[in-house]
Amino acid sequence: IGTIRPDSAPLSSRRCRTGRGSRFYCILAAGVLRCLFLELARDEGQLDYPVLFASAKDGYAVNSLSDVPGDIKPVLDAILEKVPPPSGITSEPLQILVTALDYDDYAGQIAVGKISRGVARQKSKVTLMQANEVSSNHIVESVFVYEGMEKQRVVEAEAGDIVALTGLQGVAIGDTISESSFPEALPRIKIEEPTVKMTFGTNTSPLVGREGKFCTSRELSRRLNDELRTDVGLKIEKTDDPDQFEVSGRGELHLSILAETMRREGYEFQVSQAQPIIRIIEGKKFEPFEALSVETHKDYYGIITDDLTRRLGVLEQVSNNDTDQIRMNFSIPTRGLIGFRSFFQNATRGDGLMNSTFSRYEPLKGEIRSATHGFLVASEPGESVTYGLVNAQERGKTIIGANTKVYEGMIVGIHSRPSDLVVNVCKEKKLTNVRSSTADIATQLIRPLKFSLEEALDIISEDEFIEITPNNLRLRKKILSGSDRYRYERNKKRSS
Repeated sequence: IGTIRPDSAPLSSRRCRTGRGSRFYCILAAGVLRCLFLELARDEGQLDYPVLFASAKDGYAVNSLSDVPGDIKPVLDAILEKVPPPSGITSEPLQILVTALDYDDYAGQIAVGKISRGVARQKSKVTLMQANEVSSNHIVESVFVYEGMEKQRVVEAEAGDIVALTGLQGVAIGDTISESSFPEALPRIKIEEPTVKMTFGTNTSPLVGREGKFCTSRELSRRLNDELRTDVGLKIEKTDDPDQFEVSGRGELHLSILAETMRREGYEFQVSQAQPIIRIIEGKKFEPFEALSVETHKDYYGIITDDLTRRLGVLEQVSNNDTDQIRMNFSIPTRGLIGFRSFFQNATRGDGLMNSTFSRYEPLKGEIRSATHGFLVASEPGESVTYGLVNAQERGKTIIGANTKVYEGMIVGIHSRPSDLVVNVCKEKKLTNVRSSTADIATQLIRPLKFSLEEALDIISEDEFIEITPNNLRLRKKILSGSDRYRYERNKKRSS
């Protein structure tokens, strides 16, 4: 179904373009007719679509402008009439490809997939066909179908239905559920290997436990292991530190979504800088590369290519299809995409789409030219005050406001120079008996910078953590004490 508004035809064009790779049928609910589908159609048959006139604001759709507006029933009727029903023969043996996993504390592991053929029945005997030609027999405890956002329990479901089955222990994505009397496997789904890793650990800052419900390593470990039940692209390994866990996933967005979900559930923890997963092949270091596709307005071509080039991206193809929209294809290291999504959204003002997929492993490239800045680091614990922040803003940009609790080693701003600078944002102005002619001039603070989790991951280095709590994101040094950091850097230089 395509929807066009008079002021957003280009946006609709970009969103509909994802259907180019396959045969699709369109129902056009149009406010203003444009040449959208002339560009998107792959053959003439796709141009024979019904046109409805609709108003989302008023909640109606009509087949003709002369019809009396009522409800959206014409759209639903057009879907039933034009969209082909699911394919599959009910009379043949059962066959389901597991495409997703869910988990319930009562029912256990839940396998989700579309019935390719046959009928899935409650209490029926099935064969689970797994990787490496391993198979096992099970009994389907329950069958659920989806009604909107909810699961509805049924006795049986037919070919074409998307079902959720319980009672299949050890099921994984890509497995085939077939009838025991006729076991036949479908082609497996290839699950991409993780390409990025970071450490999740218990919060070790002086403010630990003040905002989160779950703060211990046991609670953190249990939550991460629970995620493995439904997220097959995730890997978790223990480290030498019992309070730290190495979490690997399919890119920075994958891991940041997990961190944000845990944050909203009340967890308090800290994460390190995201790093690519390096492989050693024939004695050489190889890193993952992504195939990146970017689509946006041509006015943003320069700023996008400049930033991706800095991130070691290579432009492979540019096309515009005689419109103001351009599509660019890049080959770029996975580490180069860390933080790019936030930059892309800000640079294009939300007027763009990007998509990346794992491409291959290539020899490790050079260093990514990062922005030349250090950090403003708090020198002592306390509460930030206006006078201290004004002095800090003379050295760079602050990321906290007044009356914010800080501790030694906490990052309070971005330094205008490459090195870190220790500042005292808790320092108050001393009172004297000396009066100034400018005493009545109010001190004004510049609004502090605010970061999302993805943006924070892009700016921190190896010696910093992001402290994540339900209420705040804080940047901090791994070594909080200023004197300890000085000794560490001195010993590091001597050893090198």
